[in-house]
Amino acid sequence: MIDRLLWRRAQGLRRLPEPPDFTTLKLGFRKKFPTSAPPVWPMNLNAVGGLLACFGKPYRQAYASECRPSSRQAEAVGVSHSDP
Repeated sequence: MIDRLLWRRAQGLRRLPEPPDFTTLKLGFRKKFPTSAPPVWPMNLNAVGGLLACFGKPYRQAYASECRPSSRQAEAVGVSHSDP
């Protein structure tokens, strides 16, 4: 299935090292938006999963959080979106 293949390729982004200033970025984000979830590395991997999961649906729906993989689903394919 093409979406599974693309998701597995996207997992490869996890191997990229976190940029040196990413922790500072997260702290600044938390300070500015205390009620929002901070960014996680690699950024937007959960959005890619959602777009693939809802492929063929309107962009607004596919980009929404309900299409994005839950932490449990992400862990099943070896990707975690939880903030360490």
